Amino acid sequence: MKIHFTIICLLVAVLGITHIKAENPIDKLIREALEVVRKLLKKYEPYQVPDLPEQTVQGDDIYLKAKFNNVKVSKASDFTVDHIENNLVGLWAKFAVSLPTMHVEGDYITSGTVKGKKVSGQGHFEMDITDLVTGGYVALEVDSYYIQIKTLDIYYTVKDLKFSVDGLSVEGLTPEELQDLFSNSFLHYIQDNEKFICSQVSAYVKEQANKIMNGKTLQQLLDWLRNFIHHFY
Repeated sequence: MKIHFTIICLLVAVLGITHIKAENPIDKLIREALEVVRKLLKKYEPYQVPDLPEQTVQGDDIYLKAKFNNVKVSKASDFTVDHIENNLVGLWAKFAVSLPTMHVEGDYITSGTVKGKKVSGQGHFEMDITDLVTGGYVALEVDSYYIQIKTLDIYYTVKDLKFSVDGLSVEGLTPEELQDLFSNSFLHYIQDNEKFICSQVSAYVKEQANKIMNGKTLQQLLDWLRNFIHHFY
């Protein structure tokens, strides 16, 4: 969710760590960038998420292959910055934000099994997330004179999730039973498989961010950051 904005925030943290000044602390820089993200989320709501590769949803009694397209996010601009911590010498940063609600919808194609029942479908889905808290830790390294992300660990907690879908068929289930099954299954899957999901998202975000930073000098990256923030202030 919001992968593109995640990469932007991550780059802001990276560049802030490497260029801290007494009169311009890194936490101020990150907060300014997050306010830009807030403005963009409001201006372009619903925000369309870039298409991701096929995903595997795997847990107790559930195994699905799914491809999501035309995914849009709304109600995500009302986030709170809970924590920002940085270490210039160690080249690392920590962050945490929370969202009271978030709405996600889009198109899907899926196949697999849930509780031993065959699943197949193609159509539209909607998901409402309540009390999402997410954060992480990023460590940097210098690789051939260029700054790269060495480690990215993220986490999240979700209090509740409502999921609805059309065009889905599950062997032996009525539409009502199907709705109840997937609402409960997806919430439990997201809660119980947080480490696996985060590892997949972290790897993707790290890869994309390092591609953006690769081959660019620190000054070029700093110029990009300044232009990005000043464009909206």
